[in-house]
Amino acid sequence: MNAGWLRRVSVATPQNIDKLVVPYGDLKLQVVFRGADAEYAQHQLTMLFRFVEEYGGLGARLQHGFGQVQLKPSQAGLDTSMAAGLTELVVKLGPGGLRTDGPSVNTPYDLRQFASLTFDVPISQLSRFMSVRAHVGNNQKRNESRYIPCAFDLRYKGAEGLGMRRWLEENRQWNEADINLLMGVRETKRSKMKDEDRQGSRVCFGMPYQMNGGSYRLRVFGFAPPALLTANELQALCAEYVESALNVKPRTTILGTDLIAQVRGGEQ
Repeated sequence: MNAGWLRRVSVATPQNIDKLVVPYGDLKLQVVFRGADAEYAQHQLTMLFRFVEEYGGLGARLQHGFGQVQLKPSQAGLDTSMAAGLTELVVKLGPGGLRTDGPSVNTPYDLRQFASLTFDVPISQLSRFMSVRAHVGNNQKRNESRYIPCAFDLRYKGAEGLGMRRWLEENRQWNEADINLLMGVRETKRSKMKDEDRQGSRVCFGMPYQMNGGSYRLRVFGFAPPALLTANELQALCAEYVESALNVKPRTTILGTDLIAQVRGGEQ
């Protein structure tokens, strides 16, 4: 498979990643909230973690598949639901504070353009990534199966017909400009880019992680560029591609507008 990307994104000296340790497992955070709004701040932080847990990812390099987390509340207050946190936010902002209309700010991260999908993928559909020839790094980790580092192959241009970028070009006949707008600007050997011209992908594929039943959970999420397509269209596009690549349909889907509508319903 297209394993070179893992070396490029992981270390400054890509010739040897045998000693590289990718952190996964449990991470304990201790956060102290102070002041009159301590409980409100605690609930808002929990709401953000809930959003990340259920629909997106946490930290850097999300477009490379990292950042999938599961929140494990350990004390009172951290079991606040996302709906409760959003309701508190509406009350705090007051009338007109949370809206779905009006001009958009200049950011690709607009909740109104957000879409997220999760898939349960049988191990048989991912076996190509678990062969000896697909392994990268220390041989002692060859049998590690908690997650599969194949986001590049799924998102860009992997072997055996994989890759959403390839699929958009070959199956949907998208032009290069539209593909770059959605999937990120691609640098080639003949076309080097300046840092200010770089643009990340609007679509992120998480690394598939193993569930208790043996299948793998795959999350695809992102923000639709308004000039190109709507969030509904992005959701349908991602579902169609994943079904063509892995022969699975979405387990769950959510739009950012759905979350906003839930809050506005609470206001009413």
